[in-house]
Amino acid sequence: MDSDAENQTNGLRRWLRAAHIALVLTAMVTFLLIVQQFGGIGLSTVHSVKPDRIKKADGIYKWQLPEEYRSPLLNLKSTLLEDGVPFLNRSTSARDLPKMGPGWFHVFRGNVKFAPPDGSDPRTSKHRYIVRTPLQFEPELWWAMGALLTALLLSIFWLRRGDAEKEVSPKCWRESVWPVLTVFTISLLAAIAHVSILRDHSDGIFVIKGIQESDAGGWHAMAVGLQRGEGLTTVFESQRPLYTVLLAFVYWVTHPNVFVGQLFNAVLIAIACAGFWWVGQILRQLWLGVGLALVVLAGGLNLPYAHGILTENADLPLAILALVSAWLAAWLLSPKWSLAAGAINGVAAMASGVTLFTLPIYAIWIFVHSLLRRAPWRQVVLISALYTVGASAVILPWMFRQQTVHGHFALSFNTAEVLAGGASPTEGHLDAVILRDAAEHGIDLSNCEQRFAWFMTQYRALVMADPMGYAKRVLAAASESLKSLPDASSAVPSILCIAILGASIYRTWRTGRITFFIVTCGAVVMWIRAEAEIEPPVLMAAAYLAFRRARHPSERLGVGLLIGTVLAALLISGLAGNVAPKRFWIATDWSIFGLLALGAWSLIELLSDLATAGLRKARAPEWVVGSGAPPVSAMVDAPPMLGSTLLFALAFCAVATATCLCITWRGPEPVGPAKSAFDPQTVVAKLVGKHPDDQIQKAPPANFVSRVMILSERPIELAAGEGFQHWLPTYNARDYKRWIAHFSSLDDGGVLRSDYNLMGIGSLAAVPRNTPLLCIYANLIETNKISGEPFGIPCLCVVAPLVHDPTSGNWSIDEEAAQFFSPPPELLRSLPKVAAE
Repeated sequence: MDSDAENQTNGLRRWLRAAHIALVLTAMVTFLLIVQQFGGIGLSTVHSVKPDRIKKADGIYKWQLPEEYRSPLLNLKSTLLEDGVPFLNRSTSARDLPKMGPGWFHVFRGNVKFAPPDGSDPRTSKHRYIVRTPLQFEPELWWAMGALLTALLLSIFWLRRGDAEKEVSPKCWRESVWPVLTVFTISLLAAIAHVSILRDHSDGIFVIKGIQESDAGGWHAMAVGLQRGEGLTTVFESQRPLYTVLLAFVYWVTHPNVFVGQLFNAVLIAIACAGFWWVGQILRQLWLGVGLALVVLAGGLNLPYAHGILTENADLPLAILALVSAWLAAWLLSPKWSLAAGAINGVAAMASGVTLFTLPIYAIWIFVHSLLRRAPWRQVVLISALYTVGASAVILPWMFRQQTVHGHFALSFNTAEVLAGGASPTEGHLDAVILRDAAEHGIDLSNCEQRFAWFMTQYRALVMADPMGYAKRVLAAASESLKSLPDASSAVPSILCIAILGASIYRTWRTGRITFFIVTCGAVVMWIRAEAEIEPPVLMAAAYLAFRRARHPSERLGVGLLIGTVLAALLISGLAGNVAPKRFWIATDWSIFGLLALGAWSLIELLSDLATAGLRKARAPEWVVGSGAPPVSAMVDAPPMLGSTLLFALAFCAVATATCLCITWRGPEPVGPAKSAFDPQTVVAKLVGKHPDDQIQKAPPANFVSRVMILSERPIELAAGEGFQHWLPTYNARDYKRWIAHFSSLDDGGVLRSDYNLMGIGSLAAVPRNTPLLCIYANLIETNKISGEPFGIPCLCVVAPLVHDPTSGNWSIDEEAAQFFSPPPELLRSLPKVAAE
């Protein structure tokens, strides 16, 4: 008998082991299918574009994908090919497509619009077109996978009936420093790999194949100016300076280079991901912390925008540290940490406007929550006051500087124009029309004082004229900003689904509550079918469920701060008229996703409790019902390394600020020759006269500009026909191969000052880097797409290195080493005809 019982037990153990293996394999397959459905990673399919189904309108041809291939994922993951060759240029807007010219295409909600590269009619031409898209699955597949996982879990429960393990609180993980260090290290390696391997990453606005443009170019130039000792320069010198100060300090320690700045952004992202682990601990859901870190690394806006020198990169980790530090101060009722938390939030507000709005929201919630805990009212007032004092100690010195330098007591001088644009009943946000109107009224748009005074007056007048209408527009813009979050066209939904599903499998396996897993499957399938759209009612329901079902006061405190972060981002988006929602969400999109995941988890728990109660009343077997909810353990201490990280962040900001002040006091130092070292007119005439192109030789000297410059960044290469929808005509598509390079110019004293993007044809491989060069270029005049004004594109014609004699200290031009570059055809056509003759 004993032998038979032992054989039976061994057989059950083998079956149980096989069921566990099958569960793991099935779960892995399910995860891959979810990633494929939302991220389009791995499997693709090809759709043949039949000529008889192509329609034409406004010179653009249109074809529609099958119905099951019209999800937002396809907007960016679809590729149009002509005779097997992919289209070179993807338009960001169907409205702009007709004016982009041949060779551009656009995909939106299954509609493929395109203009053939040769201008032919695809309905009658011999070209064959196909669309390559990620493979999408039928709804029945998701129900089948859920049923299979459910069957495997039930089999495991039956095989181990009566011996179900109880879920335990992972106390050892909460007390160890290794998890947060592991998250930081993995995130840092992933971020560095992204910026190192994808050096040509482009968003078409701030970064064009590695070149920093628009705002990114301005922040980089100001950081370089600080590192050189010039102080705050560029048009952004009246805006929040923290990111530039930190970056300038890094440049001072290392080298002023865009790639160094991108690596610094990678470190900031790694700090943010480590902060998510703490957020998961505070909210008592470690899976959520890991999921949010994966959203940043694989699904959100953060890694792509880490390629840009943008101030939001600093606000991401600081926004997370502001939340966890506010939790620490309120939970411990600590005056010391309240002062530090306020300073952290103040530092974050010096990087981005989002955390300026979290400051009052956090302060109010700290006060209210402390009262609800029945803390001594004197202590409540003290920690609330110290929180405000800590923030003021950081923000007020900068505002006094603004008053002294620019005459206005303001944190950032771009606030006025953003508010005025958002208040406009006709435009709804800051745009070229509002800027042109200010210029027509005599406002110098390059003068921040005039801009601030004008737009603040406009803002007050618009609000006073129709307060209720303004309030409605703010609410509408805040709601509209949700559409700028990463949606089903990104990997965010798949990551959240996998995080919830993985946590659910673990919870179900430990407690034996099969209802929990069944409800989770239903929620995930519903989310997939709804294409993960985020609407205000869904967000409000998630916030209510997450807060209402928080099982511990410390968790409820964290959920309240998370809700406050969401409100702050929505508020700034609404007041700004939704002018730059993606940039607002770069720093705080995790708060939305965290709230949605918590709300979904709370809903799953609620429905599971109801279903389990029903099964118990029906006297279902214990191996089906499982055990109760997991135990709630008190957590009153700070997560490991949190306090030291907060103090390090404050110290780093203080050291960086002090260093930049010292460098500015010292002043810039020359790195090249002064203007008097040689006669540029004589040199230009001589070198231009040697140019191999006759038309360049005969052109009047007035057509050329000469500057002493340094080339430090690598050039970008653009293929023939490749272009970007940027407002600067530098990046227009052109029918020849060219490069664009970032040069830093020297002023008359040999000090590095302004930066220029030069365009040219040929190769810059033989041009020496980090060496003074005499660059001779001509400006190709085209139209700025925003202002409508003429814009000069510097086209390099001649470059000659400068040689320094250490004995005499003199500089000379090495004419023998001069290199000549072919002029663009448009430049030749723009030269005076007299010169051509």
